[in-house]
Amino acid sequence: MEISIASDGEKRLRAMAGKMKPLRPVVLERLIRYYRFLTEVTARKDVDTITSAQLGSVLDIDPTQVRKDFGAIGLMGISRVGYEVCEVCRAIRLVFGFDDPYPAILIGAGHLGNALLSYPGFARYGLEIVAAFDSDPEKAGTSIEDVAVQGIRSMKPFDQGDLELLAYQALCSRGRAHQKRAHLPRASPGSLPPQ
Repeated sequence: MEISIASDGEKRLRAMAGKMKPLRPVVLERLIRYYRFLTEVTARKDVDTITSAQLGSVLDIDPTQVRKDFGAIGLMGISRVGYEVCEVCRAIRLVFGFDDPYPAILIGAGHLGNALLSYPGFARYGLEIVAAFDSDPEKAGTSIEDVAVQGIRSMKPFDQGDLELLAYQALCSRGRAHQKRAHLPRASPGSLPPQ
């Protein structure tokens, strides 16, 4: 039996999320901008509340629009105090499902692929890279940040289920790399190689 400790605010947000109308793409884009800014700010300094005017000023969005966006996801600010940053972030995480992990695979484990595998920020968005593939035989069998790198030829079709494909391929200026790219196996629904 799993015990869930949720605040009253979180329970209220979850209840509202079930009743919420679908949000327009432009609203979702602004919500992501708010979330990114707030998570970056709170990582640098302790911020408990923020007003729509402060947020709007930094992101060049009208404060009225900020309040409308927050109202659309069930947030209510306090006059002259603003919104609790933790509650705003929690509500946005709930809207986007960031608390539900999205497993992903990475294709290409070169310098940029290595940087992507080392980047801790994906966790804020619920993305977890579970496997990496590369066409370089010397990289196959290695591991980067506890993620096994497998040869591209061992990549079999994967089970779509809840798996999101983060397909990244390093496009090099060398012609040989472009030729190799053309021969990569095509990913399609099936099964993910075991780790």
